[in-house]
Amino acid sequence: MRRLADVFRECEWVFVGQGPFDPAGWGLPNVRCPGVVGHPELGAYYQAADLLVLPSVIEGFPLVVQEAMASGTPVLVTKEIVKGCPAVGGVAHNCDPDEEQFASCLQELIASAPVLESQRGKVASFAHKHWYWEGCAERYLELFNNILGYHHMALVKKSATLTRQQASLGRQRANAGSKNSKDTKPRPERRSKNWPNGNSPPCLKIPHSYREFTSGVVSQIYCHEP
Repeated sequence: MRRLADVFRECEWVFVGQGPFDPAGWGLPNVRCPGVVGHPELGAYYQAADLLVLPSVIEGFPLVVQEAMASGTPVLVTKEIVKGCPAVGGVAHNCDPDEEQFASCLQELIASAPVLESQRGKVASFAHKHWYWEGCAERYLELFNNILGYHHMALVKKSATLTRQQASLGRQRANAGSKNSKDTKPRPERRSKNWPNGNSPPCLKIPHSYREFTSGVVSQIYCHEP
């Protein structure tokens, strides 16, 4: 980011927030650092910006991208970020996490400023369609219902299986007891060492294939409707 800010001196670079590196120490006249701001003021910064530039490769799909797009601000991000939310690839400017490619893409966007401005409505509409709160709540409710429904069915099936096994074991012991008349003492019921307290079914575990399925759903929710 420092090298990009140095190359594109005609642009004003605004860094909001704080981190381990302070851009204010770069000594560049086109860099401004307002520091940490409140949410209302943060929204104003997003809306005033012409473009959000984020050459990140390790953050997945950062919330800052969603916030900028919800404010109608176009974004320039890496292809790694787009992988975290493939649907955004149609509206987000992106390239490989390479300094030269970022500089080339940024140069093209600066040269076509009116086109960039015309994209603000499309960007905001995309954000509203994919990340509005009502849709987020509906997706979480659907996910929870699916998971709880799966657990309920698995528990009923497992309990029925255990009941049949216990009945069969009881019949076997009864038959064995009738054949051996010398053993008159009642035998204690043998309980599985896997049962908590010896009187409840074993804890169920989600099959590996189902864990993969739910992980995909959770990932999609976090990407599309956080």
